[in-house]
Amino acid sequence: MAQINQVKIGNNTFSPADWTSSDNLYSTVEIKTGNTQDLTAFSYGRGGYVPGSPTQRKAELVDTNLEGEGARLPDNEALLIYSVSVGFYYSPAATSGAGDDDNVQAPNLGLRNILRLQKDIIGELTIASLQKIYKQAPIGYYAEGMGVESGMASGSGFNPARGYVMAFNGATSIKGVRKFASPEFIKGAETFGFRLRFPNGEVRNLTLNGNANDRIVARVWLRGIRKRPVA
Repeated sequence: MAQINQVKIGNNTFSPADWTSSDNLYSTVEIKTGNTQDLTAFSYGRGGYVPGSPTQRKAELVDTNLEGEGARLPDNEALLIYSVSVGFYYSPAATSGAGDDDNVQAPNLGLRNILRLQKDIIGELTIASLQKIYKQAPIGYYAEGMGVESGMASGSGFNPARGYVMAFNGATSIKGVRKFASPEFIKGAETFGFRLRFPNGEVRNLTLNGNANDRIVARVWLRGIRKRPVA
């Protein structure tokens, strides 16, 4: 059987044998009520500040697996992206109450807030510079493709009159994730990011519990195959 020794995508040629890992990259930003500023995932590495955090929180492994200062891969790595996924979670401040119907089930988000986020946020994949946009679409285009399927038995306390319905950014199955018609290539040391833009200003009618440190966590995944040095 013949082996494939080289693959060319656009102007980039690489050897499949060099691609020893399929690790996906992920990065987190935080959205608080009233935010109007662009928030860029992958603009920082572990130990850097999470964009949008009302407490200027430093990133841990749960926030990103990107090392270094962020915004680029090491010289000896590369990434071939087949899809982008975005998930949303509600993160109340420690002192927040549970007085809002949209968010009484934190960290889940209610349907109304998910729809508000999908309506008012644009997601942009940038490579080589923040001005060079390779993908641009409303945030609902980038289905999460993961999550928790749940049900509720009668008598468990759920009150339909309150109108709370848990929701996700798209289907929870990986089958719901849109694959690019052609993958995008990020070379080692090349800058990149995924920017959440708010072209209409703040997300309109976003409903949190009222504490200034309440926020929505947006986790962005770059799915594909990754070139990493063999240890």
